[in-house]
Amino acid sequence: MKRLFLLALIVASITLSACHKDNDTQQSNDKRLNQTITVAYSDNGGYYTEGMVFSTNYRWDDSVLISDSQTLHYNGDTITYGTIIAIRRDGKIVEVFNTDPNAMNYHCTYTYDDNGKIEKEIVTYDNNIYTTTTYTWSNGNVIKTHTEYDLQDTEHNYDTYFSYDNKENPFKGSLIPTVRSISRNNLLERVQLTDYDTTRIIYNYSYKGDYPIIEYSQTFTSNTYNPIIPSKSYFVYMDGTSASIPQICNITATANRSTEAGYYARGGGQYEYGATVILQAFERDFIRWDDGNTDNPRTVIARGDATYTAIYTDN
Repeated sequence: MKRLFLLALIVASITLSACHKDNDTQQSNDKRLNQTITVAYSDNGGYYTEGMVFSTNYRWDDSVLISDSQTLHYNGDTITYGTIIAIRRDGKIVEVFNTDPNAMNYHCTYTYDDNGKIEKEIVTYDNNIYTTTTYTWSNGNVIKTHTEYDLQDTEHNYDTYFSYDNKENPFKGSLIPTVRSISRNNLLERVQLTDYDTTRIIYNYSYKGDYPIIEYSQTFTSNTYNPIIPSKSYFVYMDGTSASIPQICNITATANRSTEAGYYARGGGQYEYGATVILQAFERDFIRWDDGNTDNPRTVIARGDATYTAIYTDN
């Protein structure tokens, strides 16, 4: 579940972006995000096979970025986004709620300084204060956050540091506040220092003029006991749809008796070109794969779209 949560966070950091209708803060839609592609890597026994690809497509609706499966609604200063409700006052988001009945009662409040910049964020779950984060700004960017939280009645805190390029951030002016959506430039590095470990996210970009068209990031942690699943994420912008991104291969694993209960092959999915893919067939009565290979499980390299069929006896 931890690995699923990490991948969800990668996407969530983008999907919680909704843009002001103020023309002074809008950027041209063709500069903004169009798709995310996450290539996940896991050790043996992990949730994902090395190189498996997860992708999400986005579209623009009234200058608001939403995934293909979501809608956004305005009701005065109340904005509903999936299970998220955001409250706006004086043009600024001051509260965000999660209305998902299957999730904890999440509530986030923001306070602003005299210059209209976020100075504090307080997150509660089930009405108990979970984290309090203060923001430090420089040259229009958030360069540091300090977070305090309680864990098992013990107070903890950690600092996160941010560095940036000198290019235009396509998400500047987004409605829902996140570090990447309220800062002037694009993140180059995010370093979180806790009592237990250091987590770093490194960002690289391909640019077209002053805007990024492809964003490539990797996450690293020093915690060997609770490691983050290694992954690579590509954020593809409208202008970057023809730029160089990983070739995605569709690998299909099937069985010649797949219509009968108990006969199957697994390991198929979308993979990055060159990824190692492990295929496994239901063992009873298994003879070979349709290309003659008798290994089970077997390892193949994703070099393009391919189908592998497990052959079973007729008995």
